Amino acid sequence: ELSAEELSDHARLAQYGEGESSRVKFFQEREAHYLKIAAMSAAEGQSLAKALSLFERLQALARDDEQLYGAISRRARCLVLLGRSSESLSLLDPELARLDMTALRARFHLLVPRNLALHSLGRNDEALVVATEMENILEQSGDENDLGVVLNNKGNILMNLGRLQEAGDCYRKAQSLAQRNNNKTLTLDALANLSNV
Repeated sequence: ELSAEELSDHARLAQYGEGESSRVKFFQEREAHYLKIAAMSAAEGQSLAKALSLFERLQALARDDEQLYGAISRRARCLVLLGRSSESLSLLDPELARLDMTALRARFHLLVPRNLALHSLGRNDEALVVATEMENILEQSGDENDLGVVLNNKGNILMNLGRLQEAGDCYRKAQSLAQRNNNKTLTLDALANLSNV
């Protein structure tokens, strides 16, 4: 298994492809591939500053919206985990403003770290608005696993706001979805949260 540093070196070497455009494109795709692996590896190893740098490079190499918004989302999450939530919001907000409201998948991926950043800053009213938008997107897409997680997190936000009845409703819905989808971790988490209401 290669370290994050070795994978990053592979990415740098891949960018020196020469020749016809298809060959150059191949090397650019390889660079993006290795960078993504290196960045994910660094993030998992809690080397968040290194991961942040790699995700920034990956963002610059993005060839399509999925790569672009994936890199921005991961970069924003690293910023939050590094205690730089305001900087994370500064990265996310202009991207969300430019993004078409019908690009639900991309919006969702950017809303996840935005919600985390707002919550970490104690801006729970705004985090609730974001969580509700995420809930609506997932209801439209039919993604019950992620919907359960979002409802559980929305319940936590509502608890912080002192809205216990609504929090309990979210936890019960999350638990129901988790049981239906055999997600034992979320089932237990929702039950534990419900016991605090």
